[in-house]
Amino acid sequence: KNPKTSEDFQQDFRDPKVFKNPVKKGFSMVLAVGKMLRFYYSEDFINWDFTGEFDPSIKGFGGICECPDCFPLSCNNKEYWILTLSSILPEEKIGNNLANGEYPYAHVMQYFVGNFDGENFKCVSDIDEKRNQLINNMFGADISDKKPLVLDYGLDNYAMVSFSGMSAKNPVMIGWGECWEYVNNTPLYKSSRGKMTLPRKLSLVETSKGKRLSFEIAVDIVHETFGLAEGQSITLYGENGKLLVITLTDNKIWVVRKASKSDIPDAPSGFRAFSREAAMHINVINEYTYTLETIV
Repeated sequence: KNPKTSEDFQQDFRDPKVFKNPVKKGFSMVLAVGKMLRFYYSEDFINWDFTGEFDPSIKGFGGICECPDCFPLSCNNKEYWILTLSSILPEEKIGNNLANGEYPYAHVMQYFVGNFDGENFKCVSDIDEKRNQLINNMFGADISDKKPLVLDYGLDNYAMVSFSGMSAKNPVMIGWGECWEYVNNTPLYKSSRGKMTLPRKLSLVETSKGKRLSFEIAVDIVHETFGLAEGQSITLYGENGKLLVITLTDNKIWVVRKASKSDIPDAPSGFRAFSREAAMHINVINEYTYTLETIV
């Protein structure tokens, strides 16, 4: 028997994520519906009632929504809820002004920090609204940080969602390790193309700019999945032989670039196929650019 909602089917009505509702004791579902996210509630997984709607464009990027997720995380002994989603930006929003809802690429993952009241998600401002309004009135300046919160500034992470039934304290997420901007031009390997990201454990931390998501590689899951013990490695091969080795050492994952004959403990890392022409024009930039190297 197919699930039924209290509303008719619409275009881009997709990507349901079901989670336990701690208020009503049943189950809630967050669903991508065009440029909006909608919440539904059910007690039997068959009949779903509409309970709320969230517009990501108000405090984040607009555009078509994909693969939403909603889960609790604690920070400073207080529980918050995290809403994540992937967005397909309209052409007019592709740019470099994040405060104006722009992003350099057409696809981006974003997140929101807030509360879930059992029916809908509501953002929680990281700045005291009364103090903010007072300063606005006195000096005519808006001190709010209006930039949307981006889950990952790299390109190779999209449609990331969390596993259900795992640790409630630190949710584990995994995503699609590719990017629509170039995925159709990547090499085929035995009639397959693409990969998933390594699983990440999430936590919510307090920073000078407000509450932000923090990630670490879920080493225990990598160990269980690949059968790695301390000091053991996974070797990846390409058309020209050995590409790199991933070694489990001291509970951290290090990427060793064998092709360059160097041992680099890799923090912000990624692997990407470039054409010769593209490689001659590309600049790799992130928040830690002063430590970042691109090895060709």
